[in-house]
Amino acid sequence: MPAVRLLPGMGTADRSGGLVAEGALVIGPGCERPRGGGACTRIATRSEGSSMQIRLGRRADYAIRAVLHIARRHGERAKAREIAEAMHVPETFLPQILAALVRAELVTSVAGPDGGYALATEPERVSMLDVVTAVEGEVRSTDCVLRGGPCRWEDRCAVHEPWARAQQALLDQLGATTFAELREADELLEAERVV
Repeated sequence: MPAVRLLPGMGTADRSGGLVAEGALVIGPGCERPRGGGACTRIATRSEGSSMQIRLGRRADYAIRAVLHIARRHGERAKAREIAEAMHVPETFLPQILAALVRAELVTSVAGPDGGYALATEPERVSMLDVVTAVEGEVRSTDCVLRGGPCRWEDRCAVHEPWARAQQALLDQLGATTFAELREADELLEAERVV
């Protein structure tokens, strides 16, 4: 199974030959595994990107990291502090992310010494799109690629249709990628590093 790159975009090839956009969360090649295990993630740098970018916001980045960690511990509860440390998410920001995931009924929360966070369903039933939408809202650019500013259907530019198709392809891929797949890919990457 190839390493998972969350956001195909316009930029230079990463080590596995795929393309990444500046600011994109990358899981897999070219990143450092956090201390204590967890997902191997990094943010693509400017030198890897170009001026045209497709990327997730910081909230979505942190939410994906948190849910991936929780999915890796499926059947157990994970404490917020543990998630923050393992996934390099600011501990002060994580409760906001987790609260949004609980409101979206993707994650459950139990208070107390034996409490923590767990997936509300099987990892196979939680997609990246579910998580991103829970913390960011609708995942669709409303800016015109050529003109900047709001995109107006009545005043379409030459790039409008291809850009709309590219956005739909991104949404389709996010919707089709489950946390069971991400968990498996992350575990394989971790095993490769141990060898």
